[in-house]
Amino acid sequence: MLIRLGSTVLLMLGLVSPLSAEPMTSTDKIVATFMELDSDQSTTVSFPEYMAMVQERAQNRFLAMDLNHDQQVTEEEYRTFWSTQKSKWYRLNK
Repeated sequence: MLIRLGSTVLLMLGLVSPLSAEPMTSTDKIVATFMELDSDQSTTVSFPEYMAMVQERAQNRFLAMDLNHDQQVTEEEYRTFWSTQKSKWYRLNK
């Protein structure tokens, strides 16, 4: 009983996979994060739910580029964004 209760607590904390008592792998964590997009609790992620996340990320990125907040990004704003914030927004393979 104590082991089962401990596993339940770990599961609730997100430290173990729901299908087992094993620690979550990096893939498990990524899948769990993706499934958080399921806003209607249907246990699936619909295209509109996915696109809501994409739209939010794109909007946040655009706002970070638009330094003077005029809803337009100039070449200079993008150069500044790229040179100062690229590591925050992009994973670059070198």
